Amino acid sequence: MHQELDSLAKLPAIYGNHIGTANYFVVVGLGTPKRNLSLAFDTGSDLTWTQCQPCVGSCYKQQDEIFDPSKSASYCNISCTSSDCTQLSSSTGI
Repeated sequence: MHQELDSLAKLPAIYGNHIGTANYFVVVGLGTPKRNLSLAFDTGSDLTWTQCQPCVGSCYKQQDEIFDPSKSASYCNISCTSSDCTQLSSSTGI
């Protein structure tokens, strides 16, 4: 049984050096309706993320679509004062 699970857990990750980052990426379906977007994951932490419209701050140029929350029926904004957000802040040191 363990070998079966291992064979299902393959992740087609792409190293991001071609876009100027040391993160790895995988293409996943996000939102409703589903859009195939690049999801970056940091192998040094438990964070995964994608760029989101409007892109503010230190954004990188990407070839594929940037997630637009206004086009997703399943998007839910999380307040900066929510426990989800404050837990993220404490784990990232931001």
